[in-house]
Amino acid sequence: MSRHYAFAIMYVIVIIRTVCSDCRTPALSCINGNCHLSGPTYRCACWRGYSGRRCERTCSQSCLYGECGPSQTCQCQCYPGFTGSDCAVAINYCNPDPCINGECINEHGAYRCLCYPGYSGPECQVESRCLSFPCMNNGQCTGGEGSRDYSCICPPGFTGKNCELELNMIPCLREADSETGDSPCGQNGVCINHVTRYDCACHTGYEGAPCRDIDECLSNPCRHGGSCYNWKNYYVCSCPSEYTGYNCEYGT
Repeated sequence: MSRHYAFAIMYVIVIIRTVCSDCRTPALSCINGNCHLSGPTYRCACWRGYSGRRCERTCSQSCLYGECGPSQTCQCQCYPGFTGSDCAVAINYCNPDPCINGECINEHGAYRCLCYPGYSGPECQVESRCLSFPCMNNGQCTGGEGSRDYSCICPPGFTGKNCELELNMIPCLREADSETGDSPCGQNGVCINHVTRYDCACHTGYEGAPCRDIDECLSNPCRHGGSCYNWKNYYVCSCPSEYTGYNCEYGT
């Protein structure tokens, strides 16, 4: 074995023994951190607030809104909403202003939009349909935000989707019961508006305005002295003993 070859083997053995013993020797290991073997040498993973090859130095840097990171360079890890080498600079999330139709409020790590009247959405980007003032005759507009439809609260004397109809101009409404609001045709028919008047389309068995039950007994349908009894939409004959049939038309 040559002298150079023997020296090389001895050098490798010394390096390996030195590396393996570094992490086990208190005087050589990491003072304020964890020791890790890294190739022919060792590496220290310093605890938070320490730096240096053996984590022997205390981080003197002040992190105003953050914490000293677990590294050998004593870098600050800033809390949300702050930046800078010492975490002293507040991030302005309102620059540029994200609120389209509102006021931006800068908060720690985020922003919040205070929308102007008539607007909604995270960035006040949704315009209310009430901004176009669709309600006529001093009607009050409600809703209409986003995809929702609006509705009008009409003042007395007006009705319709946009309060565009004056009650006095609508015969069926003008003639409605002032207390109950019932149609002038009653509950047994439908009121049909014309320009200056209304008509009642009565249900079967009803007529008039309001729609009243037709008295079928007025035509004396019961024959041979039968008695007629009127009911809603029909009548009944009470026949003498010697007659039968719906109208007492058959002799017994």
